[in-house]
Amino acid sequence: MPASATVPTAIAAAAAAAAALFVVLAVRRQLLLPSPPPPLPTAPQTLSATEKRRRAGVPNMPGDAGPLLRHLRALGDPVNWSLPVLNASAFGMKGVAITGLENVKWATIKNDIKLLETAWPSRWRDLIGHDALSMKDEGHPRLYALMSSAISKINVSVYYRLFHDQARRELAKICAAGQDGRVPVAPSLAADAFTFATICGFAVGADAAHLAAANNLFGGFLIFTGGISDIFLPQWLYFTPYAAASRASMRIERVFRGIVEERRQRIANGETFGDALGSMLTAVNENGEALTEEEIMDNIRLFLFVGYETTSGAIANTIHVLTRVLSERDLTDLTAEIAAFGDRDPTESEITALPVLDGIVRETLRLQPPLRFLFRRATADIEIPGVTADAAVTDVGKGEAVFVGLASTMRDPALFPEPETFSLDRWIMQGSETSSGSRKRSADAPAQGRVNPLAFLSFSAGQRKCLGMRLALTEIKVFIFELVRNYEIRAANRPVKGFGLFQWTQQSIELDISAATLLKPWITMIPRAPRA
Repeated sequence: MPASATVPTAIAAAAAAAAALFVVLAVRRQLLLPSPPPPLPTAPQTLSATEKRRRAGVPNMPGDAGPLLRHLRALGDPVNWSLPVLNASAFGMKGVAITGLENVKWATIKNDIKLLETAWPSRWRDLIGHDALSMKDEGHPRLYALMSSAISKINVSVYYRLFHDQARRELAKICAAGQDGRVPVAPSLAADAFTFATICGFAVGADAAHLAAANNLFGGFLIFTGGISDIFLPQWLYFTPYAAASRASMRIERVFRGIVEERRQRIANGETFGDALGSMLTAVNENGEALTEEEIMDNIRLFLFVGYETTSGAIANTIHVLTRVLSERDLTDLTAEIAAFGDRDPTESEITALPVLDGIVRETLRLQPPLRFLFRRATADIEIPGVTADAAVTDVGKGEAVFVGLASTMRDPALFPEPETFSLDRWIMQGSETSSGSRKRSADAPAQGRVNPLAFLSFSAGQRKCLGMRLALTEIKVFIFELVRNYEIRAANRPVKGFGLFQWTQQSIELDISAATLLKPWITMIPRAPRA
């Protein structure tokens, strides 16, 4: 064999020998290695609160809150108003929606306020103020106590006559625009001007200069409230409703800072004031703490926004009831109840005690509350006790939203029989006579004493219940009193446009809580003949 042929053979043999040696060494090494330790037991999988609810069969709420009540009814047994929890989302927040009186009590009264913080959209906080009563979480008990003390010292009766005068002025303007009944008018315009003027009077008192300065802000204030609904467009855009509202908010603040500074000096010189601003400036708790400057400014903004928007909407809704929902019998009783005063204005205690007027206002607020949900956020992993049919608790994870259903709870048939029906009787005191004497409520009729006071949730409940409830009810009743006393009103042949938090709708005859929150009715107003 030639020498050149033996070289590849030798290389191949060497390679084979090296491979065999590598295999032997690898096997030997593997045999000498210690046995691997047994695998550690794996921890059980931790489920999120959302996954726990999904596995428990908690149903989802529709994409908007409109068909919520119809959705609850469609689910059927065993889901009902005492047991519903729904997975929900709104304004980019995900969590659960709860309804039913026990659940609302848990969220507003029984629950530690530290476990559920407010979850309003951040832009609302920026516009109204982070130190406003409904927006503040840290230090809320201190702020609530100071504000509650301040509100309790306000003498509403001092401004009560102003309410009647203002209502008559605004109604006369809108009636003139309607040519004494020949042209349909939107009474919500009069309600808007009335509520803004009265809330300004309540905030800064009867001081003519301060009142004029506050009332001059009405146009800017409408821009301010219009920006509340803009929570999606980029904040850096100059021509968005939110940007315009921010600029209007700064103008409002400049005016009120000047009023606050002047008021401080006058109080330091010994003057006393019984309005909201005077009470806030002098409120002191048991620890000697007073409201800060920012707390005063933010809560003035809150007074204006909440006192205007919700009360004006409630007045418009009540007018819708008077002209399109109320029975002829109830309307006759209301007219007679008011006519009994002749030209005399009732006192605040008298107008509060009018059974028919009070029942109409409360039933309207039950069916069409200013706010359907409270927006809350869990600050820790929490459990809602006993609110689902097949689970002892419902898990809510830290950071998840909890939407507390006020409107749906006030449609609970266990609390309000025939909840979809407008019923004045449920609020009338048992056996009381109406002013007209046309009927006596039967002894077995639903009576106000039988309505669970906690079930009337139009002003919320618990530590965040609206401190302006008395003022709002008084304003609504005064406006309706003056409207019915001085004008014959009829529904105009125009569609009623309603604006809700989630959708627009066209209303006709029926009240529908699942569709609209604020109604804009059209009516004709005919002045009544002068009273003898």
